[in-house]
Amino acid sequence: MKTRNIVIIACLLLILVLVAAAVVVAIVSNTGEMGARDDIIAAIEEYGTDDLGHRYVANHLLEYGIGGFDAGKFRNVEYYFDTKYVKELPSVPEMAKKTAELFMEYYYDRLAEMGEAADRETVTTALITCFVEATGDRYAVYRTPEELSDFSDDMSGTFVGIGVSILQTTDPISGKITTIEVEEVLPDSGAGDAGILPGDFIIAVGDVPVTDMTSGEVAKAIRGEVGTKVKITVLRGGVELDYDCVRKIVVDRTVRYDVEGDIGYITITSFKGNTASLFLEAIQAVNAEGVKGIVFDVRNNPGGYLDAVLNTLDVLVPKGTRLASYKETDGTEVVYNSVSDVDLLNVPVTVICNRYTASAGELFTAALRDYDAMGLVDAEIIGETTYGKGVMQTTYPFFDGSSITLTNAYYNPPSNVNYDGKGIEPKDEYKVDLAVGSDTQLAKAIEVLRDMIGTEPDVDDGASI
Repeated sequence: MKTRNIVIIACLLLILVLVAAAVVVAIVSNTGEMGARDDIIAAIEEYGTDDLGHRYVANHLLEYGIGGFDAGKFRNVEYYFDTKYVKELPSVPEMAKKTAELFMEYYYDRLAEMGEAADRETVTTALITCFVEATGDRYAVYRTPEELSDFSDDMSGTFVGIGVSILQTTDPISGKITTIEVEEVLPDSGAGDAGILPGDFIIAVGDVPVTDMTSGEVAKAIRGEVGTKVKITVLRGGVELDYDCVRKIVVDRTVRYDVEGDIGYITITSFKGNTASLFLEAIQAVNAEGVKGIVFDVRNNPGGYLDAVLNTLDVLVPKGTRLASYKETDGTEVVYNSVSDVDLLNVPVTVICNRYTASAGELFTAALRDYDAMGLVDAEIIGETTYGKGVMQTTYPFFDGSSITLTNAYYNPPSNVNYDGKGIEPKDEYKVDLAVGSDTQLAKAIEVLRDMIGTEPDVDDGASI
């Protein structure tokens, strides 16, 4: 009898375990459909930010009636924010409500119109995008496998494309392109060979207007296999022109240099995978010309990889010099010191920055300022107070090739004084005088550099570099 009871109890426990497992599987895999708009909105308003007893935002979304997404993947995103995000998140109920409200405002109707085309992956991407927005992390981003691949190619410094740098604007709600202006056409590029010019506005790729595409979709349409062609339609002086551009391997020269008389000029546009090697090449080249001073230009530099700026700074100071540091979420401090045996900065320098100099661009600027204070270099900062981004992001990949990037630490320059939200202040702010019609910031940087090295111009260097 006792044996029989034990068997019955064991069977009942097994049934309960299987049922619980089935519920978990149903929630995690979640292939159900979304509820009606009015029902979902009513549920959001009814529950508000009350605790439904759920630990995960994903569970709240299901409670609201938002289905059809990969809850397991969604929870992975939640996990990274819970464990890696450097700031405090809103409560789970608040996050759920905000995520659901954003989804209903920007995605529900669009996905409903798509019908069967709004598959599980599409709904998941939409919800994760809303969740990321709800966290308040202004630098966080979710990337699909295609977007991550394009981003990685771009940040490597080498990719296949038509060879233009652009200035683009997008609609903040839809994410669609509003304008794309060609800022620069690279030498020996498909765009240059075809006849595209700086100042042209790209209005279509193939036969698709850019206003129907996101920036990622435009990049995907322009890039492709080496040797293939893509039709680019531009607007120039009110006239539409079509060009067939051959796709080529493009090297993004993030560092460029010139020498005018006894002054070297090195501009760093961003910190990508090839920046450190290009910078080493540039500073060795200007030193070989026997320059008496160098202007470093990091205006409009949005930043990039931490490793890239560390490797760039590494060759400017003696071995063992502090380059940067950051604190992990558990309080552990990570310090980076110079490891290179070379010390190539043996002349005075000025660094030009502006309000668009951000992140790694600011770290470079702050480091030169700090090295001046430490007596390691003779440097002066010229221009405007920088953007003020003293936090760093890490990208965490998922098994399907997508990723989540989020802010996971504050990083500090050699002085160990963080500048997030404040920026780097030049000794004297000097803005560009647009009325003059020339680069007055560069002229000021050269003037200050002349005072530092105690020489008169060998040539009329002004702002002609």
